[in-house]
Amino acid sequence: VSPNGWNEIFFVLKKVELNNCVFSEPSGWSNVYVKSNTYNNCYIVTMGGPYDPIIMNNTLKAKDGVTVDTSFKVTSGSTVWKNAGTGLNPDGTKAHLGVYGGPFAWNPNGSYFTTGGAIQVDSNVLNVVPEKNKIRVKENVSVDLVIQNIKEIAAEDIRIKYDSTKLQFIDCNEIDGIKLVKSNTADGEIRVILASKGMENIVNDKKVLLKLNFKAIGKGEALVDITKGRVSDGIEMEKDLKDLACGETTILIEEQLFLDVNKNDMWTLLDLAIDARHLGENVASLPQYNTDIDINQAIDENDLIKIGEYMINDPTYIF
Repeated sequence: VSPNGWNEIFFVLKKVELNNCVFSEPSGWSNVYVKSNTYNNCYIVTMGGPYDPIIMNNTLKAKDGVTVDTSFKVTSGSTVWKNAGTGLNPDGTKAHLGVYGGPFAWNPNGSYFTTGGAIQVDSNVLNVVPEKNKIRVKENVSVDLVIQNIKEIAAEDIRIKYDSTKLQFIDCNEIDGIKLVKSNTADGEIRVILASKGMENIVNDKKVLLKLNFKAIGKGEALVDITKGRVSDGIEMEKDLKDLACGETTILIEEQLFLDVNKNDMWTLLDLAIDARHLGENVASLPQYNTDIDINQAIDENDLIKIGEYMINDPTYIF
């Protein structure tokens, strides 16, 4: 800070860099000289006095006729600026201009940026992703619990609801680098508490946290929904994620096909004998047969019991 020839206080700043911010410049900034000044992905509500040098990258300015709503979504000036991204504010609400580090996609020429991960269609922080979106009754399906669009996360506390009239929760499998600290299950709800195993496993990119395993028990569309999430960076931040940050998925469950073992449309002693001979073998190694009757990716005693039930109830099998 030093006086100048006009007897004013003149501020010299070496560098100012603002990223993903909404702010107003005080008029007093006209007396500030910034050697290196960069605004990236910002929205300037009020411009201060002129000062140089300044670099503005993808920065919206109210003085150019661009206005935003309370969620930072462009409401006017769209002939100049395009809004194509949604991010998350610290409280979990959507930040349509990428404020507070959310995804963004702007260009003053009206086109969208598509490089550098700028456009992210899926803005959920927590999501559930099934290995298959369509299964049959009695078939098993795994659902990945995924974290994304957030950085420096060391622990999570998550509640997941599922349609217990169509899905039966079996168990869950840990992922390398992530510890399942605690899990509680009730009818239709799962709660899991997870922790990263050291610095090398801190979440900084899209990552699978846990595999949830279900069995289809009823036909129709089954909803799996993350209803609540809390995350912490292990430094000082601990925050709840609102609904918009928590994803859901549906799994279509169709009626079971009652295909017999040797595929001749009859349940007979031969069907039972085939599974008995190959008990414990890999289902995929016997493509000529439908050996997995209980649909659990194994040839086991449950299959033998099911075949016996179908034999008794098959009117074409006479003994």
